[in-house]
Amino acid sequence: MEKVSGQKRKSRLRGWVFWPPFLVLLMVLILGFVSQDAFLKVVNGVKDWIWGNFKWLFSGYGLAAVGVCFYACFSKFGNTVIGGKDAKPILGKFNWFAISLCTTIAAGLMFWAAAEPLYLMSDPSPFFDIEPNSPQAAVFAMAQMYLHWGITPYAIYALAATVFAFTYYNMKKPFSLGACISPLLGERATKGRLADIIDALCIFILCAGMSGSLSTGAFSVAGGISNITGIPTNGIMLIIVMAAIILVYTISASSGIMKGIKWLSSFNVYIFSFLILFIFLFGPTKFILNFGVESVGELMDSFFMRNLFTDSMNLGNSSWSSLGNMKVGYWASYLAWAPVTALFLGKLARGYKIRDCIIINLFVPTVFSMIWVSIFGGTAIHMHMQESLIPLLETSGAESIVYKLFEVLPLRQLCIPIFVLATFISFVTAADSNTNAIASVCTSGMSEEEMEAPAGLKILWGMIIGVMAAVMAVFTGVGGAKTLASIGGFPSMFLQIASCAALIKIMRHPEKYDKCRQDTGNGKEDTGEGKHVQDTDCGR
Repeated sequence: MEKVSGQKRKSRLRGWVFWPPFLVLLMVLILGFVSQDAFLKVVNGVKDWIWGNFKWLFSGYGLAAVGVCFYACFSKFGNTVIGGKDAKPILGKFNWFAISLCTTIAAGLMFWAAAEPLYLMSDPSPFFDIEPNSPQAAVFAMAQMYLHWGITPYAIYALAATVFAFTYYNMKKPFSLGACISPLLGERATKGRLADIIDALCIFILCAGMSGSLSTGAFSVAGGISNITGIPTNGIMLIIVMAAIILVYTISASSGIMKGIKWLSSFNVYIFSFLILFIFLFGPTKFILNFGVESVGELMDSFFMRNLFTDSMNLGNSSWSSLGNMKVGYWASYLAWAPVTALFLGKLARGYKIRDCIIINLFVPTVFSMIWVSIFGGTAIHMHMQESLIPLLETSGAESIVYKLFEVLPLRQLCIPIFVLATFISFVTAADSNTNAIASVCTSGMSEEEMEAPAGLKILWGMIIGVMAAVMAVFTGVGGAKTLASIGGFPSMFLQIASCAALIKIMRHPEKYDKCRQDTGNGKEDTGEGKHVQDTDCGR
């Protein structure tokens, strides 16, 4: 496919990719409005079946993703430049990191970092024989938090982004989710009905996952507004919050990725840094440091066991409180986001090495996430050990815990609005980036240089996801939102397993797949055909 110099290629709607998920999501919305009981029965039934049969596969894939990312980063393959040695980066590394952080798990982390340790402390798995709410339970809970929000989730995203970046820029495959498995299936993965089916399925999966995640964001923002104003959180407030997210997202989408998301994400990282520094200085500093180091040691000691733990002796428990269910629920939610998020993050990787892609999307966000968990989770546990926060958790919900934390610190009137703003921006950037990727998948004819999908498509998908999130928030609560998000990860897992296999195949013989000539550490440049020459064009 040749680029037309000096002009954009005409894009057009891919009907077989757009209409099936669009119509199915409309039917889901109608069911949610007409019969909430039927909706919840179907959703919970599917969730229970997945958890009952596939915990082992979710757990195994998460650990495999970590291993493959480490190998890709530190092997000779890590020297491969995405797009070829002459490719120009789209973003600086700080902006790239900021976007990666804010479009992946940052929004969920803000909601759960303070509350989740309390759930883990009060109900550790019987397998570990730990007394609930004891000091041992506290260390156990924090180590598990590092697992849930650390290196394994980011490995899931980083692996998917790396595979897409290489296949799109270096193998010159179309902007399609099927590109990630083209080393296994060849042209069938990116052309014809199979490619349409893969893209349509992944769009539906992500919309389900995003709806669940955005609804938890509505609870978090509404909880902050309630804390500031005294107005109780109710359905009307949740709908207003979701409407505001959609409105700001629409403005951001209209301004474009390079203006909207870039600015919002960078601004949000500065807010995150302020909140981290503030709580670290004015909170229980010595406890945070000692407890954090101790908990990291606990995770390192049990990293493989925790990754592969399925709570097999407690399989009859289908609640979120079961440790095995909680971890698999998170993995499924991350997997639901991974394919389409990979398109967005992978497209930003042009001009950087594979190693840079993994460092920016895996290692740096993991360190940031663990610092955030140490400070917010550690402070919440410190408060809980002095006076139980479980009654507040049960009566006011998970979103209330982080605001309780700010109430015992100075400058409460300043910090709570700042935290609400950061949460709001996190969900806006997540919606903006992923709906841009969804709209791009629905469009054919986009070139490497085009970062923007049609604004109308982005706004349409944003509206659909926003309305679904509002329905979930109002009618099903946080539990229903998490359930819907986790269901989307089940079919996505099989695509990600195939993508992982594709990356392994590429790494074995990168010269067979790379159409850009690379110096991968052997002193010679590879043409992609086993011959070594001095220069080439890496165009499509």
